[in-house]
Amino acid sequence: MARKRGRAILNKIDFLLVCTCLCLAYGCSVKEPAPAPAFPASPIQVTTAATYAYPLNISANGRYLVDQNGKPFRIQGDSAQSLIANLTYAEADKYLSDRQKKGFNTVNVNLLEAKFAFHAPANRNGDAPFTKPGDFSTPNEAYFAFADSIIDLAASKGMLVSLAAMYLGFHGGDEGWWKALTNGVNTQTVCYNFGLYVGKRYKSRKNIFWVIGGDYLPSEGSEGELRLRRFVEGIRDGGAKQLWAGDWNAPCISTTEKTFAPLMDLNAVYTYGIPGHPGTTYGEAQTAYNDLPPHPAYLKETGYENENWIAGDPASVRKYQYWGILSGATDGVFFGNRDVWEFATASWWSDFHFGHSPWQAALDSAGAFDMTRLGRLLDPLPWYDLVPSGLGGIKKLVTEGGGTFGQSDYVTAAATGDGKVLLAYIPPGTRSSGITVDMTALKDSARAQWFDPTSGNYLEVSGSPFPNTGTRSFKIPGKNSAGAGDWVLLLQVF
Repeated sequence: MARKRGRAILNKIDFLLVCTCLCLAYGCSVKEPAPAPAFPASPIQVTTAATYAYPLNISANGRYLVDQNGKPFRIQGDSAQSLIANLTYAEADKYLSDRQKKGFNTVNVNLLEAKFAFHAPANRNGDAPFTKPGDFSTPNEAYFAFADSIIDLAASKGMLVSLAAMYLGFHGGDEGWWKALTNGVNTQTVCYNFGLYVGKRYKSRKNIFWVIGGDYLPSEGSEGELRLRRFVEGIRDGGAKQLWAGDWNAPCISTTEKTFAPLMDLNAVYTYGIPGHPGTTYGEAQTAYNDLPPHPAYLKETGYENENWIAGDPASVRKYQYWGILSGATDGVFFGNRDVWEFATASWWSDFHFGHSPWQAALDSAGAFDMTRLGRLLDPLPWYDLVPSGLGGIKKLVTEGGGTFGQSDYVTAAATGDGKVLLAYIPPGTRSSGITVDMTALKDSARAQWFDPTSGNYLEVSGSPFPNTGTRSFKIPGKNSAGAGDWVLLLQVF
């Protein structure tokens, strides 16, 4: 969850764009012409109840999600942890409708909210999840009936719910349910029976997948770990056959927790960067891609817009997302906003020091529209076949100007195994005026375009299509429409 509570604030990364390098000329004896005028990306893909046939399954190669008809499903997600606990039904409808029209198809929600709601752990109706506080043997029908209605509301809009069954809380503290899980009342049998209750209740909800854990990695072999495992087993034995992911202590992937690894179907990437290098999501994304057997990997959580556990400005949030996706978190990403995940108001918020505003005002944030544009880039492409540079039999795609691994100037890239598509993300902190690409990774001559992630427009690279021989340098267009330095190079064979 976007919490990392009590954690010391990391220093923000300096994103000044250095533009003093000479233009590259590798593999090309003629100076590249200036880009042609911009034209817009494809329309927003708005998900409806008819778009996907839930529940989701895993593709034959284990790399991405598919619906019941075999249609690839890419998570275009929004973080809404406090949705069930902190909104009325009418407010939830407003929120989900907004995200739907912006192209989001998934929301991440806590089934139980221990702290971050007006009347936590009770919902806005005043219904607590348990009739006896902290006693899992006393589930409150009224609370779960309201939770049912929110999940069904999402289903009516065709939206998938990433349902956190029991958020544990940062360091196992009061923000989650670890203390209740390990109290004197909730024995392994009680936890299993509560899992049965949850599983039986939600076994027929097709538009969900489950997430277990949250900002805490239980000690191996501990009583708490055993109780949590029994809870999950109860859900499964209750008939809930939907997919599972895990969320532990960043940086991590679902299979980091070895007791739960055999139960995991998806690899949720939770990272704030390579240790000592804030924001470098590509490190853990590569870990997820290399994890065997393969699981669909997605970027579940990283830096949130307007929070400052790490830099939360729009350009930084964009780079966390593109870095992760093109490094192995191929099946999608969750965006997070400071005011939306908890549904802050003018007078209520989490009390964290980086400010707040009403969640309604944050719906139209820059980051939300950047996510929309990300979807407009990826949805028309065979994103499900992308393989990160240097992994899975794909050669190193960017041979010059790609920056340094572990640093803010690192260029991530991926290509499809059939050689028809290649993408390279130039981060805001690039120190190069261009990049050089190994064109032999492509099947045939390729059209070249620069995608502006802040406008959704493409710039045609003059002279394309380019042959798939040798290397070719591509000059970065300069600042994008928002005044930042990030771009996406798209090479496509038709």
